[in-house]
Amino acid sequence: MASKRPRLQCPLCKENLSYSAVSRHTQTRSCQYTSRSSDSLDNLASDIHDATTSDQGLDSVTLCQDSLDPAELSDSSVEEQSEVELAPEIWEADSDSDNDGGIRSMSDNLKNVQFILSYFILFFQLCYRISDRGVRHLLNFISSLFLFLSTIVPNANIKDFALIFPKTIYSLKKEINFTNMLKRYCVCPACGSLYEEDKCIITGFQNSKKSLKCNFIEFPSHPQKSRRKECGMDIMKTVKIGTTYKLVPKKLYLYNSIKASIEQLASRPGFFQSCESWCELSSGDLNFMTDVYDGRLWRDWKDFVHIPGNLLLMLNIDWFRPYKHTAYSVGVLYVVVQNLPRTLRFKPENIIIVGTIPGPHEPKLTINTFLKPMIDELIELWNGTQIKAPNSTLGVRSVRVALACISSDIPATRKICGFYGFKARHGCSKCMKAFPTSGFSEATDYGGFDREMWPLRDMKTHYENALLAKNAVTKTARTAIESKVGLRYSELLRLPYFNIVRCHMIDPMHNLFLGTAKHVTTLWKGNGIMCESDFIKIQEKIDSVLVPARIGRLPGKIASAFSGFTAEQWMLWVIVYSPFVLKNLLPTEHYDMWCVFSRSCSRFCRPFINNEEIVKADELVYSFVKCLKIFLGVML
Repeated sequence: MASKRPRLQCPLCKENLSYSAVSRHTQTRSCQYTSRSSDSLDNLASDIHDATTSDQGLDSVTLCQDSLDPAELSDSSVEEQSEVELAPEIWEADSDSDNDGGIRSMSDNLKNVQFILSYFILFFQLCYRISDRGVRHLLNFISSLFLFLSTIVPNANIKDFALIFPKTIYSLKKEINFTNMLKRYCVCPACGSLYEEDKCIITGFQNSKKSLKCNFIEFPSHPQKSRRKECGMDIMKTVKIGTTYKLVPKKLYLYNSIKASIEQLASRPGFFQSCESWCELSSGDLNFMTDVYDGRLWRDWKDFVHIPGNLLLMLNIDWFRPYKHTAYSVGVLYVVVQNLPRTLRFKPENIIIVGTIPGPHEPKLTINTFLKPMIDELIELWNGTQIKAPNSTLGVRSVRVALACISSDIPATRKICGFYGFKARHGCSKCMKAFPTSGFSEATDYGGFDREMWPLRDMKTHYENALLAKNAVTKTARTAIESKVGLRYSELLRLPYFNIVRCHMIDPMHNLFLGTAKHVTTLWKGNGIMCESDFIKIQEKIDSVLVPARIGRLPGKIASAFSGFTAEQWMLWVIVYSPFVLKNLLPTEHYDMWCVFSRSCSRFCRPFINNEEIVKADELVYSFVKCLKIFLGVML
């Protein structure tokens, strides 16, 4: 068997070349000393070719850089080479394919091009919020483009570049060694318990692997032994990938560390200075509120936030459907830093995505299992910790972080805080007002507007009842406690400073617009107060009115009884359009009642408000619900 011929070294650039690549190396100017004249390069190629065909082989190559004419390496000769002539050096690579059919590897320059292009695509996606689907189309286009260029420019490396260029988001991130900072938890599909992913695969006999079974016991002290069994659901499932089988999670919960996210925010110049600018932005007038800094809750935290490095967070959660035409909901937990000015607070780059709750459906009662990792970290941050801060003198900074409030829509807030739904007997999350029913399957009576009969919830009693419900030994006992007081246990109660009764906001979107306004319109239609012809007249009036562009126009859905209206469209209808459109269409008492509701909503939705306006808005709402009870009775 013939021995493999040794590789040759270019005497100019010292690059190792195969015998078949020597001539191409010089003729295509891929050598870094391409400033030599054409005649010199041709002579160099001829000398190397003679050496490769001689019997002496590699030993006959005696060319060296010292034998070159210095004039040939002058700057003037560099100018004679065009950019088109120098470009091919990016695409040239070593070849190991002579005699053994080896695969050519890309040059370092070509790898750098691929890295830079991959990094730019991810950066472009982040800045302009392009979907993953759009990025995949872009990757396929770039690959196809280079494949087309390889048919025009006879260079094999262009085709190699097109074939190995990433075509998926996963391979794109792998190309730039993207480090995923998210912690992965496997979710039990039956009970929702969380398990660290690396502990969910059990290695057995002869290196066989099987899934961990959920060991959660809902009532470990149940008097019946059969009720003390573990969940027993498999956490992982087996899928076929190519020709092999792999265990993957049935459901996956991704958690993003709050501490790591704050470190990223702190690495930006001026972050902590912006967090301390609230002292200048606060109006200082206790009777006038323009932002969270003017509220009572912030004033109660004033001693805490006055210390540099102490941050207050606001938590939100919402569900959305990532796919069209598919009933699949995914939940997202995210927090914002309230210390930041309002102009910066809700920018995408300043919002911390804490976790993504897997679908396909929302959790029915609570989300305690998904809150647990966040609460563990918030307890650590409350006690104080050190974070990396490149902009500080010592490179580290001491911070303390506290959760100030919950700001979500009504259904999500009830799941976070553990309150019962608004249709329950104790459906209010601020007081213990009971809404009774006259009998089974009968409508709930939401009347009784004597505020003296509305005992407020207090944190001490709430905490005690929640612990009683959590520690109940049977499901029947737990349900009895929960329904009596209208609450469930929440992981938020583990925070020693958090007042779960006080620190959750009432959502105006569901409460005023998607709730009250929509419900009253339905009652008017159901009781014959408004008919189909009235809705057509309303549509005609709105179409005939010219409104400023900043207000916006309502869609043509009023004729179908406001079908499909969004919360913003309901707000426009209640505050802007309805006071003049409904006049002479409704009975006088109903129209006056509705105008009271409209005036109260306009006050609640202002960007700034004072204490007198708050009291006035409260009086208007109170007057509205009493009139609604009188005019529409128990149907309220």
